[in-house]
Amino acid sequence: MGIARSMGSSQTGDGNGDTRLILDGQQRLTSCYRAFFGGVDVERHAGRYYFGYGRFLENPELRNSEVEELIYFVREKEARRRLSDTAKEQAEGFFPLDIILQEPRGTNYSKWLSDYTFSKAAGDRAIYDRFSQSQADFIRRFIEKITSYQIHYEEITSLSG
Repeated sequence: MGIARSMGSSQTGDGNGDTRLILDGQQRLTSCYRAFFGGVDVERHAGRYYFGYGRFLENPELRNSEVEELIYFVREKEARRRLSDTAKEQAEGFFPLDIILQEPRGTNYSKWLSDYTFSKAAGDRAIYDRFSQSQADFIRRFIEKITSYQIHYEEITSLSG
C-alpha cells in the first residue's frame, strides 16, 4: 500500500486499482511521509527536515523528549543555499532525515554518520572513539526505531458479492 503523496488527501492506491482510505492517523502519516520522503524538489512546502546531530553530540544523554528540539525544517531556498550537499550539511552538523529511508544524492545515513565522525575527530583517536560510541547510540535510540517501526492498521473489506 502506498501512502498518499498529496498533503490533505485521505486516499491511497495500492497499484491494483483498489483504493484505501485513511480513517485515523492521516496527519501523523502525512507528517512522517513529509519528513522522510519529502525534500527540496516537492511542489508543496518544499524544504528538508534535519536533525541537529552536531548539537546532539555535544549532549548525547538528552532524553527522547528533549531530542525533538533538535529537529529543524529548512525551507527550499535556504536548503539549496546553505545545505546543498553532504559536505555543507556535515559542516553545520545537520543530519537530513530523508536519508534514513532512502539515498538522495547517493548517500545513506550510515555513510553520512561515519564520514561526520571521521571528519570531526580530525585524527584524534579519543574523540573518534567517543563520537563513534555516540553514533552507535544514535543509531540504536533513533534510527533503528524509525526503520523498524510498524504501522498498525485495520482493514475493512467490502461484502459485495
